[in-house]
Amino acid sequence: MLVLGLLTYRQVGYWHDTESLWRRTLVLTQDNYVAHKGLAAILLRDPGSTEEAMAHYRTVLAIRPDDARANVVLGEYEQRHGNLQAAIEHYQTVAFSSASVVSRAVACASLGFAYGQMGQQEKAKQALEMSLQFVPGQVPAMVALGLIAETDGHPAEAVREFSRAVAIQPTDVELLLLAHALQQEGRADEANTMAERAARTSSNLPKAQRQVEALLIGK
Repeated sequence: MLVLGLLTYRQVGYWHDTESLWRRTLVLTQDNYVAHKGLAAILLRDPGSTEEAMAHYRTVLAIRPDDARANVVLGEYEQRHGNLQAAIEHYQTVAFSSASVVSRAVACASLGFAYGQMGQQEKAKQALEMSLQFVPGQVPAMVALGLIAETDGHPAEAVREFSRAVAIQPTDVELLLLAHALQQEGRADEANTMAERAARTSSNLPKAQRQVEALLIGK
């Protein structure tokens, strides 16, 4: 009983939380992509463990190159660090091969944002539109398409995209973007109506205006 008690105490140390469980599993098994992915997901919650999480996601891809979650997370990591081509390659893997419609939608939206950062507006537009075909109603994708339309000098198209966004998420930022696009199209009265609506509903209008200015400058 004493020996069994000591062994039990030792095992409890391994299994007392999920992180310990995954780490112990990796010690006992080889090429266990599930354990690597599980541990990576836990580490990702701690900003101080990001690099270790990425290392585990890279190991996941060494075992399962088409894993959707690992590719998207690593794509986001590369995009944040300015490695846009590497990010695009990760997103493309999911966009073109995942069996999950939601995963493909996420990857296509991310592709659109990455292409936008690279100034490849037509590719960005195509990716964002494809994302909305997979999962309609994504406000960030609609807003991005509206900004691309404004950049390309198509205010009517921008109005259409921002209107779609406002219909789903009528926040101050979306309303102000729509107001701007309406103004660009020469529909001043409607633009003023949207701006007034934004002012009535906003909890912090100056902040929303700064956000819109930043989006328009970066479009």
